[in-house]
Amino acid sequence: MPYLITVKNNNSILTFVINLKKRKDRREHILFEFRERSEFKLIIKEAFEHETGSLGLWMTLVDIIKNVNQREDYILICEDDHQFTNYYSSQILFQSIKDARHKGADVLLGGVSWLNSGLAVSENLFWVEDFSGLQFAVIFKKFFNVIAGAVFESCDAADYKISSLTNKKFIIHPFISTQKEFGYSDVTIKNNLTGHVSDLFSRSDTCIQLLKKVSDFYNYQPGEADLQNPPDCYEGMIISTFVLNSLPGSAEHLAEIKERFDNKPEFDISIVDVCPNENSNTGKWMAVRSVIEVAIDYDDDLIILCEDGHLFTEIYSREFLLQNIVEAHAQGAGYLAGGAAGFNYAVQTAKHRFWVDSCLASSFFVIYKKLFNRILEESISGEAPPEKMLSDITSSKMVIYPFISKSNPSDPPSIQLISGRSMAASTNTSFPEAENRLAEIDKVNAIYNGTKRNVPSQSVQHPFI
Repeated sequence: MPYLITVKNNNSILTFVINLKKRKDRREHILFEFRERSEFKLIIKEAFEHETGSLGLWMTLVDIIKNVNQREDYILICEDDHQFTNYYSSQILFQSIKDARHKGADVLLGGVSWLNSGLAVSENLFWVEDFSGLQFAVIFKKFFNVIAGAVFESCDAADYKISSLTNKKFIIHPFISTQKEFGYSDVTIKNNLTGHVSDLFSRSDTCIQLLKKVSDFYNYQPGEADLQNPPDCYEGMIISTFVLNSLPGSAEHLAEIKERFDNKPEFDISIVDVCPNENSNTGKWMAVRSVIEVAIDYDDDLIILCEDGHLFTEIYSREFLLQNIVEAHAQGAGYLAGGAAGFNYAVQTAKHRFWVDSCLASSFFVIYKKLFNRILEESISGEAPPEKMLSDITSSKMVIYPFISKSNPSDPPSIQLISGRSMAASTNTSFPEAENRLAEIDKVNAIYNGTKRNVPSQSVQHPFI
C-alpha cells in the first residue's frame, strides 16, 4: 500500500516514488532527497515484485496511472534512486512543465542516461528522439491512457517502451535529476557496476551540450529558402567521380555501374578496380588512397567517391546535388554523403542537409580537398571499412536529405556498431530508417524552432575538434 508524506503546499506536484518494500536503504535515500521540498506531494508507492524486474516496474507504473485522479493535469513519477542535481530549483521545474505543456508534451524528463539525438526548443527544454532513464518523469494527462493501454513484453524496458509510444518527449537541461548508485539494480544488471550509472548521465549531458553547440554554430532557421541559386548557374559543372569496382573482370557488373550514370553529364566517371586482397577493407582503402593521389595530382577541389553498389534515388537531380555541394563547402564540411544507413546524432544545418556525428554504410561521398592529405595519412590496417575510416577522419561531415543515394540490396553496405548499439543489418530497412529519423528531426525543428532562433553572437566558437 502507498503511504503519503505530508506537505504544506496545496499547489504541490502529485509525486509517486516507486520503491520495493525490501529496499529500505533506497526508501531512506528518497525521503532524504525530498525533505523540506514543499513543491512535491510525495507518495511512496510499493512496487510490484516480479522475477523480471522490468515487468514489475511497468506493472507498478501502470497501476499508478490507472488509479490517479483524472483531475490531475500531470503527475510526477520517480524511481527511488533519483537524486536532485545542483541545477535543480522549483522555479526551473515549474517553468519547464509550463513550457512543455505549451508544446504539447506527453512526458518531461529531469535527466536521462542515454539519448540518440534531439534539439533545444527553449532555454531549458530539449526535445529528444529516444531516451532511457525514468528516475524523474512528469507524465501529462493526455498520455495516461496511451501508457495504460500499451502492450508490454517480457523483453521490454519501461523507459524504452515509453519512449517508443510518443514523439512528444522533452528533457530538462541542464539535468535536474540523475540516479544515485547503490551498487545494485533491481531492473538493469549493467547498473550494478560501480560508476556505470554516473558515467551514463555524464555522457548524455556531454551529448546534449555538443548538439547545442553544433546547432548554435550552424544556426539553421526552419523556413529558410533552399536552392538560392538559379538552376542554370551550374551549367557546365562536371565533377571527377570515382567508382570502386569490387568485381574487376566482370563485364556485366561494369555495364551495370556505367548504366546508373547514363544521361548524367555532371559526372566524369572513372572506374577504379579494387585489387583482390585477403581483407576486402584493405583492398578498398588502397583504392581510396589511389583515387586521392589522382585528385591531388589534378588539383581537384573536390571529388565524388562511390561504391559500386550505389543507386540514385528518385529524389536525385543535378541541381539538388550541386547546390548542396556548394552550400556544404561554404559551411566547412569535410565531406558530404548522399545517404547513410546509420548515425547516432544529427543536427540540421539546412533544409536539405544535416551534420552527423557518424556516417556509416554510405555508398556516395563528396570529398573536399581539405581531407585529401588526412586520408593519405591514415594507415592501411584493414580493421575497419572505408566508410568508417572516412567518418573517423573528420567531425565536419554532412548528409544530404532526402537521400540521393542508397545501396543496391544485392550489395549491402557494412553495418557497424555505433556507441554499443547495432544498426539495422538490412539495407532495405536501414537506409529508410535513417532517412525517417532525419525527417522526424526536420518536422520537429519546423514545429518548435520555426520562429525561435536568433543569430548567434560573434563569440560562438566552432564546436569541432
